[in-house]
Amino acid sequence: MPTPKPQQRAPDIDGLRSLERLAKENSSEMRRELMSQLADLLTKGGNFYPDETVEMIGETLVTLLDQIDEAGRADLSERVAAIEVTPHILAKKLAQDEAVHVAEPVLEQSPVLTDEDLVEIATEQSEEHLLAMARRGHLDAKVTDAMIDRDMKPVFQAVATNAGASISEAGFVRLSEEAGSNDDLAEALSQRLDIPCLLYTSPSPRDCNEYLVCRLLL
Repeated sequence: MPTPKPQQRAPDIDGLRSLERLAKENSSEMRRELMSQLADLLTKGGNFYPDETVEMIGETLVTLLDQIDEAGRADLSERVAAIEVTPHILAKKLAQDEAVHVAEPVLEQSPVLTDEDLVEIATEQSEEHLLAMARRGHLDAKVTDAMIDRDMKPVFQAVATNAGASISEAGFVRLSEEAGSNDDLAEALSQRLDIPCLLYTSPSPRDCNEYLVCRLLL
């Protein structure tokens, strides 16, 4: 039986008036306080609010992020990273933050980010962002393809050692090429249960690298 949806309720009127007053303040302290209170609405009651209310909170927080210091953004990221009610617009904004320790909690944990988001981030962001992504509990093969395409050796290792990361045949080919001169990567690949060894039982020169890596399992 599906879990019934919690009964929706409107935010407290007095609370909204308090937030409205904070929004009119120009000081960084007041903006930080406003962000904290909006985050409270998400983390403590987001499941109960109508979708349009949650979206409004997300849009307001995204606007505030451009006015908040790095420490404040990192605090918000930690608070909303793992919750399912985090608005998509907010999760993606935090995940693309140039400061890695701001982006890191969302990149590692957010259930809101789509595979399309992750591919975009893998294509555009720094090595540190990709390493944070590589710690997710699950990564689709199209995401790891985008990560491997960046040709970053630490990312190769991080993807190979993540048992929850799916890797395409093309991805395994590229990783096995690198493993020929990288013992740590070869060892990581040898521990994976999904490496397509059966595809290379009769190796041709083109398949040599894959075959050598697969031999580590025998």
